[in-house]
Amino acid sequence: MNTGIVVLALLGALAPARIPALAPAARADLVAIGQALVAVVLVALAAAGGAILDALDVSDPNAAIAAGLVVVLTAVLDLVRRIPVPVELPAGPVAALVPLAWPLGLRPAAAVLAVAAGADDVTAGVAAGAVVAVVLAVAMVARRPSEPVRGGVQALLAVLGVAAGIDLLVDGVLAV
Repeated sequence: MNTGIVVLALLGALAPARIPALAPAARADLVAIGQALVAVVLVALAAAGGAILDALDVSDPNAAIAAGLVVVLTAVLDLVRRIPVPVELPAGPVAALVPLAWPLGLRPAAAVLAVAAGADDVTAGVAAGAVVAVVLAVAMVARRPSEPVRGGVQALLAVLGVAAGIDLLVDGVLAV
C-alpha cells in the first residue's frame, strides 16, 4: 500500500468535515480530545494489524480488497447522503468520548483500513491521516464554516476517499 493513498483513504473514511453538522454545539477542545482518541485507536489497530489478520487467517491482499470496498462504500454514501439529525452532547468532558470519539469519529471503514494498512507496514500513513483528520475536524468546528463550504470540503474528501478506495481495491486484486 502507498502511504499517500492510505492518508487519502483514511480522510475519506473518517470524513472529519461532517463533525460540525453532526455535533453543532461541540467545542473545539472536546472535538480535539475525541478525535485524538480516534487517532490513538487507529494507530493501535494499525500496529496490531498483522497479528489481527493472522488471527483471522486473512491475507494482506484480501484485507486490502476489503478495506478498499468499505472505504469506497462509505465515501459514496457520504457523497450522496444528507447529514443525519445532529446529536445532543452530554454536559462535561464525557462528550469527547461519547459521541465525539465514538460513534461520530471512529467509523468501521477507518478501522478496517487501519488494520489492513498496518499489516502492510503502512502504520505511518494511518498516523499521518489520523493527524490530518484531527486538525481538519478541529478547524471545522472552531471556524464554523458556512454550509456550502462544509459541504464542499465533505464532498472533496468523499471523492478522494472513493478514488483512494478504488486504488486499494485494485492493488489488492493485483496482489492476489
